[in-house]
Amino acid sequence: LLQEAAAKRLPEGYPDRDLRDFFEQWVLGTGVPHLRVQYKVGDRGIEGELIQTEVPDHFTTPVTLRAVFEGGVPIDVELRTDGERTPFRIPSSNKPLRIEIDPEDKLLIVRQ
Repeated sequence: LLQEAAAKRLPEGYPDRDLRDFFEQWVLGTGVPHLRVQYKVGDRGIEGELIQTEVPDHFTTPVTLRAVFEGGVPIDVELRTDGERTPFRIPSSNKPLRIEIDPEDKLLIVRQ
């Protein structure tokens, strides 16, 4: 079991990275973000919002969205959550089969 004091010393091995947000949110904080997307396809591409619940309003994390198309190449978009609703736009006029949240399973999240 990693104790808090030992966990706080871990960033010393990574002097070029600021890990304060990570520790405040994922180690010392509580809650697991619940994420879902709402979107529509229009003239400007696929526009929508990534909706985050079950965490404090200031909770922020990087998230990849992947638009999957029939017979086509998927398009990935990198976001950083910003409060409950984070807008996004994917440059495609085709309707996706689905939009995947964190397709590589890098985050501890609940997909809705």
